[in-house]
Amino acid sequence: MAKTFYSEKGSKLTTQEADDNNRFPHDWNNARVYTAGMHVWEYDDVVANPNRNKVQYLVLQTTTAGMVPRLNPLFFKPLGGAGGNDYTKTEPTTETVGAYPAGSTPSGTVQQQLDRILYGTYPPTAGLTLSSPTAGTKEVGAEFSSVTMGATGVRRTHPISKIEYYVGGVLVNTTTYAPASAVNVSDTYVHTFIPALATTTSFQVRVYDDQGGMTSATQTISFSPKRYWGVLADDPLAEPSDSILSGLILLNNSEFGSSKDYAPKEITASGEYIFFAFLDSGTPAFTVNGLPNTAFSGKNFTLTNAEGFAQTYQIFRSSAPLAGTYTIDVN
Repeated sequence: MAKTFYSEKGSKLTTQEADDNNRFPHDWNNARVYTAGMHVWEYDDVVANPNRNKVQYLVLQTTTAGMVPRLNPLFFKPLGGAGGNDYTKTEPTTETVGAYPAGSTPSGTVQQQLDRILYGTYPPTAGLTLSSPTAGTKEVGAEFSSVTMGATGVRRTHPISKIEYYVGGVLVNTTTYAPASAVNVSDTYVHTFIPALATTTSFQVRVYDDQGGMTSATQTISFSPKRYWGVLADDPLAEPSDSILSGLILLNNSEFGSSKDYAPKEITASGEYIFFAFLDSGTPAFTVNGLPNTAFSGKNFTLTNAEGFAQTYQIFRSSAPLAGTYTIDVN
């Protein structure tokens, strides 16, 4: 009699329904041979049943009338899909493989496991730009009433579902997308500050796919004082007006930083004082052309920067006007 067997398509038939003759499959050439006389070949062109979960095989069954060919459905459970073979482990993995990080306990169909190992499941990529103002360091004293956050997201495994905007770690806006509609997205959000932005703040976007995968991108606006160096025609220690001295200093070189630890500076003077001005209250040490030099004197004064912000600075200048090019290290 014809029997129903369970197997993956193309594999050996290793399980069959129990019957009175206790038939078991054996390989014989390219056929499946049963000791009870039932020879089974797969069709070269498989004929699928309408439910797509069955495949027809040609069965030659030994009867009293001889070998009688007939079609017999041999059921199989295709990988993946409804009713696919399950693969479940309770012990955590020890290594990261595909989309499974170390410590995972895989579960699902065999197809799903192979897809996750071979192809992985990847969250969308995320991008963030800031404008008005741009990201980066601003001079202390600057204030900004708003910032424009430009977000981008690129689909990888699943469609993008939403973008979240964070300012200083706080969720401030969410943009959502219709299911399965978003592949690559771009979006902008203008955040208003009350009071104005004047301290270092982080900005972040989080791009989610419709399965909960998420990637973030972060930018920062920070605030810092500057330190200055260069040359002055007149003795800065003799200048009684801090506002005039501030204006002269701002015409020279500057970089962000509050400490007295400068990288070596090459300065050319033509009968001028060489100076350094910084916020640090420590006493600096000078090296000129590789040799220690103590011929610098200083004072405290109030520097008003380009943003109109006033702080107490130190200024040190050479003991006399100099001529020539000097490499000076301050620390």
